[in-house]
Amino acid sequence: MILHETYTLQDRFADNGLKRSVEAAHAKLQTYGGMTGWRELPAQSEELIQQIQQAAEQIRRQSTLLVVVGIGGSDLGCRAVSELMEHRLNGVKLAYLGGSLDAVSAKRTLALCQQHEVSTCIVSKSGGTMEPAVGTKLILDYLQQRYPNTWQSRVYAVTDGQKGKLRALCQKHGFVSFTVPENVGGRYSVLSPVGLLPLAAAGADIRALLKGAEKEQALCETLDWENNGALRYAYLRNLYLRAGRNVEMLCGFAPYTASLGLWWRQLFGESEGKNGLGIFPSTAVYTADLHSMGQFVQQSGGRLFETFLVPALDEEVLAVPAFEDGNDYLDGTELSALCRIASHATADAHNDGGVPVITLEPKDFSEEGIGELIQFFLNACAISALTLGVEPFDQPGVEAYKKNIRDMLAE
Repeated sequence: MILHETYTLQDRFADNGLKRSVEAAHAKLQTYGGMTGWRELPAQSEELIQQIQQAAEQIRRQSTLLVVVGIGGSDLGCRAVSELMEHRLNGVKLAYLGGSLDAVSAKRTLALCQQHEVSTCIVSKSGGTMEPAVGTKLILDYLQQRYPNTWQSRVYAVTDGQKGKLRALCQKHGFVSFTVPENVGGRYSVLSPVGLLPLAAAGADIRALLKGAEKEQALCETLDWENNGALRYAYLRNLYLRAGRNVEMLCGFAPYTASLGLWWRQLFGESEGKNGLGIFPSTAVYTADLHSMGQFVQQSGGRLFETFLVPALDEEVLAVPAFEDGNDYLDGTELSALCRIASHATADAHNDGGVPVITLEPKDFSEEGIGELIQFFLNACAISALTLGVEPFDQPGVEAYKKNIRDMLAE
């Protein structure tokens, strides 16, 4: 992963031993154990990949729509990857349930089902989280009514290998199922069956996705500041935080980067936001959001920094046609060139306002390029959190609202 430092303004901030702290965090991660199984996911077994591919082929034979039931790490990664490459996918369409408690959204998804042959992929390690439990009830009831004799064959599950409500449901009805690795947390799980099964059904080349991740993981395990961009990214984030910049904006330059921003936001927010520490992760889609948030960013008063996501290679070529509208300076210019110029111009402007800009440059948004990007962020997040001194792999604060809801329902 190429990380550009032209606009980082890091010479304005004191290191005070931070580089040594990042190196220590990197070393700690290499022997951390616990919930670090995501580091091995890119090299998972060919047997498992074949099983996922076989299930995906079965889904495509029986359906044109796959309803993914999950919340947070159980669906955000899948959404992010599928939207980045949606224009190139030729498998089933993906829809989602279980990410909210909103009746309008649920009814819209169920109405969409009426236009397709339908299967579902239920993703939940326990099967007991309330929102996906509601989604599960809705989609299973729908499938039972529509396919009374064959509905079980249209249900796929990714859950705990031994225990939990969803595992019990799989055993009772004979659903095709896959296991969430015990040492991989939800927000780190997109390259496990959690993301790979629906992505394969949608037509993604999951081997290429894993190949890119494996390539990046090899770089991330080295203490090589020149080639290990995850080290430098973790360093810059903590450098700015120590200077009081506790808000980071991840800014893509295309609408289809929006879901990637949501996945990134959960990854860093849940991993670092503990004990009154951490950087608040925010997202934007430029250039559109420059017309709504640009003023705030430009004159934010030293509270934030930005990370731009600009692919090195352009997948599509489209030139601006000539038309007598008074904007002749645009005629014949390729949109990709305009987008790149806009990213540099924005970084220059925000630098002038004192806002540091980190630029990440994945080679492209192909499966391999996306795999590299995912593994880059996973490593950078873990190193950044360990540098900060927090546990990267738990989320104790998430349980409070769930308990309150259960208590209110009981009343």
